[in-house]
Amino acid sequence: ATAAQTARRLPSSLIGISIGAVVIGWSRDSGGWPENEEALSLRRGTRKSTLPNRSGIASNVRNLRTFAAKLKRLTPYVHRQTRRIVMGEVDAAHIHFTTFHHWMDRAFCELLAEIGYPMTRVLSDGPGVPIVESRCRYLKRVLLDDVITVTSAIAEVGNTSFRSKHAFTRDGELVADGELVHVCLNRQTRETLSVPEWLRAVAVPVWPLPEG
Repeated sequence: ATAAQTARRLPSSLIGISIGAVVIGWSRDSGGWPENEEALSLRRGTRKSTLPNRSGIASNVRNLRTFAAKLKRLTPYVHRQTRRIVMGEVDAAHIHFTTFHHWMDRAFCELLAEIGYPMTRVLSDGPGVPIVESRCRYLKRVLLDDVITVTSAIAEVGNTSFRSKHAFTRDGELVADGELVHVCLNRQTRETLSVPEWLRAVAVPVWPLPEG
């Protein structure tokens, strides 16, 4: 499975609104309204309709789609990817200790890209998010050709810093975990800045993530 498969769906309540809007449009266009007194007065022009017109319905549907796209980016987001251990990532005994650090950095960049903020945009628009601390625990031996699932998320957001958390599992068993500490700053003046709202919005409330 790839992180692209974790895309969230439009909440059911919003889907209901969209369907309702479509049904209203169909009923008006198909003559499906019951011939009650209100309908007759509308047809005769003696009463102004309060129903949205077709262009208004289409506009509402477009707005809902835009909202859904923003909702995907601005809710707690988890990045997952699967990686196989290759020759360049092992030493004479097992996985080289630097491999997980490289994977954490790569997973953080992939997560940002998936929520609409690739590093090119971050470097252009700011803030800078340099890594000031890196940690990793090695819990199980990992060997050549092992297939590892990397799970990553933003967590523990402070005023000017946050952490990207990473878990490494093999067949559902945790083999390592780690974190990167990032500080937000102005790349020109090197002054610290507040963590932007778009990063706060995608942070998970708890880590480790609940099973299932």
